[in-house]
Amino acid sequence: MIIGVNASLLDTAPAGIGTYIYEMFNEIDGIDDGNTYILYGGYELKKFFVNPKRLVIKAEYALPRNSVTRIIWEQTVLPVLLKRDKVDVLFCTDFSVPYFWAGKLVVTIYDLSMMVYPEVFTKGSLLYKRWMVPYAVKKADRIVTISQSTVKDIVKFYYIQPDKMVVAYPGARNCGKSGDTDKHAVLAKYGITGDIVLGVSSIEPRKNFVSLLKAYAALPEELKLRYKLLIAGQEGWLYNGVYEECRKLNLDNYVVFTGYLEKAELYNLYSAASVFVYPSLYEGFGMPVAEAMANGCPVIASNTSSLPEVVGDAGIMVDPLDVQQLTIAMSNVLNNSVLRSEMVRKGYRQAEKFNWHSAAVRVVDSINKMKGNI
Repeated sequence: MIIGVNASLLDTAPAGIGTYIYEMFNEIDGIDDGNTYILYGGYELKKFFVNPKRLVIKAEYALPRNSVTRIIWEQTVLPVLLKRDKVDVLFCTDFSVPYFWAGKLVVTIYDLSMMVYPEVFTKGSLLYKRWMVPYAVKKADRIVTISQSTVKDIVKFYYIQPDKMVVAYPGARNCGKSGDTDKHAVLAKYGITGDIVLGVSSIEPRKNFVSLLKAYAALPEELKLRYKLLIAGQEGWLYNGVYEECRKLNLDNYVVFTGYLEKAELYNLYSAASVFVYPSLYEGFGMPVAEAMANGCPVIASNTSSLPEVVGDAGIMVDPLDVQQLTIAMSNVLNNSVLRSEMVRKGYRQAEKFNWHSAAVRVVDSINKMKGNI
């Protein structure tokens, strides 16, 4: 089969979805001997996939990075390319599908945050997602999700049968044997010589960094002096509220914002941190949690959506809106080296459940089951 892949988000979302697209198709390139995958996107695709075995990269133009122009491209230009290349199956790496595509369709749904937390979206984004997602899941022949939690949400909101879906958990990589030198170097880059509490994610309301700041501010002074709070992630929507809260709590001397980090630096931060805290309100998976465990960092995470599924018994689960509970959890972990060691041991074991090879095998197997219907 010829499988066309809308990989346009790989250009515009280097973290999260972009990571999932790259890792998934890089793995598929090494295991699927029976199909040809044509990846459509902008010029940037060429730097992600160098000398691929089975992937054909159609990066022939400068794809607009603006979300509106990207949607127009998906609805107008992409269908023409698919017809030109005689594509059998269209694989959309998110919910946005060409409205007039008449062939077989695989759609990836990461989460249904627009249904659960509509207030964290702009009006335009919310309207588009609430129109397109139900259309996409009903039209799709296969739906790829990243957790059982997302499967349950799709069943709940759109009445889609679970047998139409395949769960392909993201993988959790580690930094390998980079050594303490690299860990200290990345901390020194941000002016940190001691220990850290780490938060990783794009800075936007759903990630709930305001609660993390409040909980950190409530720690005893001696803990704040020993453990700076380092927040790594690019600025998303309504990010200013996080900076305002930081100033309001007088934490400017205790909190460091790094902005977006490449994976190598990020993995070293996981290894250097004394605890990783992820108080997100809602997640389709929560890749930073799995990565933190894979890199030997104790995890405190929300007890909502997919996060209990990811953390298992390896971390501490808290109500993300209960600031006092979050403060107590951080204090307990930071004050108890035996507890931290036990959490690290369990975290390594839990993270082994998440690998890109298994995810790619599940996706390829699901696609191959469509062959008889083409």
